[in-house]
Amino acid sequence: MEEYAGKVAVITGGTSGLGYELAKQVGARGARVVITGRNAERGAAVEAELQGQGIDVKYIQQDVSSEEGWGMLAKQVAGAYGRVDYLFNNAGVMTRPNSLMKLSMNDWKWIVETNFWGPLYGLRTFSGLMFMQEDGGRIVTTSSTGAIAPFSGWAPYSVTKTALMRLVECYQTEALKFGLDKVKYNVALPGVFESGIANSSLHRNAEFKNEGVEEQEMPLSKAGTPAGNALGMITAAETAELMLADIDAGKFYLLPHRDLTEFVVNKEAEALNGSGEFADQAVIDFAFYAQKLAAAGQDAGDGANVSRLSIS
Repeated sequence: MEEYAGKVAVITGGTSGLGYELAKQVGARGARVVITGRNAERGAAVEAELQGQGIDVKYIQQDVSSEEGWGMLAKQVAGAYGRVDYLFNNAGVMTRPNSLMKLSMNDWKWIVETNFWGPLYGLRTFSGLMFMQEDGGRIVTTSSTGAIAPFSGWAPYSVTKTALMRLVECYQTEALKFGLDKVKYNVALPGVFESGIANSSLHRNAEFKNEGVEEQEMPLSKAGTPAGNALGMITAAETAELMLADIDAGKFYLLPHRDLTEFVVNKEAEALNGSGEFADQAVIDFAFYAQKLAAAGQDAGDGANVSRLSIS
């Protein structure tokens, strides 16, 4: 089991959603926590809120898509704490569902800069920092079950999360092959959990905004409701708890939605070897839990997922 007491944990995207819950949980286990995010006002408020819960936490403003920003973050953390034991490489964004022919290059650049280049900067910067420490460290990167197979409607998210998963696998592979295991690596592949990621387009960097497009806030589903249950939605707190439990168990892949992930892996393998239909997660993900609920005679929401889509 991981021992967090007295350790230093940096968590990107730590002012909301999964990052916030990771900060709460590792902080409750005794870690000194650094949370990062772009919105300084929110960061200060979350810092005060977590401090009020007895957590040793500091907020540092950061845009993960900035390579220079990663260097500054590492210097600030090293200067303040003298070391860093954990990086939860967590921040990520998502476009609204759209076809490839309608996506703009700004959509692609925003997603790639945030979901791939950002975590890569983090892996490079903090791997180097941790290698210089006597006790090394651990980097936990949040990818997605959306990395396992193609996902129509969410291509930029699927593509970047697939590249990110493979990147972390390469870091771990080389760590084992070349004896560089002073730094441990993990990749998390959650399914749907409560977060504001569906509305992340509202907070794009100015240079990636689409001219003439006014983004509207979308209503978000909740775990424990019929709509949420039909998506297999769990809370961000449950997601963080399951990730940390997998780390404690010595696993490399952290699978908060293990049943869905294993199903998608098998469907993708069948498609690759020619013994199954093409594996599109727009079909699989949005029907998997709904069909399980329906088969058990439970409420599967309005039935739209089951009637429109099939995973058989």
